[in-house]
Amino acid sequence: MTVGKLLKKYRTAQGKTQQEWVHNIISRSFYSKVERDVHQINVEDLLNLIYYNNISISQFFSELNDQDNILNHREQIIHKMIIDAYYKSSTSDLKKIKENIKYIDFPNKKESLIIIKVFIMLITKNYSYITKDDKKVITDTFFNDNFFEKDNLKFYCNFMRLYSFENNLFMTKRIINKLGNTQDIQYQVILLSIIINMLGFSIEKNLYQETDYFIQTADKIITNPNTYFYKNVITLFKNIIYYHSDPQTYYLDNCKLIIKLFKTNGMSEYSKELTIFLTNYTNQ
Repeated sequence: MTVGKLLKKYRTAQGKTQQEWVHNIISRSFYSKVERDVHQINVEDLLNLIYYNNISISQFFSELNDQDNILNHREQIIHKMIIDAYYKSSTSDLKKIKENIKYIDFPNKKESLIIIKVFIMLITKNYSYITKDDKKVITDTFFNDNFFEKDNLKFYCNFMRLYSFENNLFMTKRIINKLGNTQDIQYQVILLSIIINMLGFSIEKNLYQETDYFIQTADKIITNPNTYFYKNVITLFKNIIYYHSDPQTYYLDNCKLIIKLFKTNGMSEYSKELTIFLTNYTNQ
């Protein structure tokens, strides 16, 4: 079945009009021609339609013709599936994807399988799960001439716990040197995420020599709706760090207010994680 015919099949099964189906992802007139196989939809828009309408990606692509052009982009599709499962903290979805792609040929298949393995490790916090060979493949894949591309930096941010504090310190300084003054919102969010990790590692290891440098870098980035969450986490870590040098309850109260803010805004699981972190590293 073609992409267009398959989309129509799922749409009619859900009883939706074309406008309800596409929402504001693409125009209804363009989509109408996609269903009739007059126009081809790009991968990004197709995946957005699939997600918006709660369709199983693996099921959808299993029903496509083997000759369909969209399957030329299967690596991009699989990458999107892996990232989506990770952000949902779904080890079951990651394991399903792993089983599915065992029988699919595409470039960088080995790297994709290792990324799934690492994401499962990060979700389950079972850090013995990764071998030295796995680390080498990850390093060779992302620590290359394209390291400063956004996708590679995002992966590095997710995989930082695989590396020593010293290696992460070196890489983070390198990233700050390159991107510390960026005005690109996406790069700012990535940079703040990496700084959050480094502040967390510094607190865990009781190593505070470089924390002022990280905090000052983060403070240069303007707080806006895109950076608000990250700046709040950094403020929480900042107060934990200040508490270690000057154990005033004022700093702990600030931390608890931020955690309460996250909980109030529906991030109950994350607020629990932060509460445990605060308890463990302030002896409260």
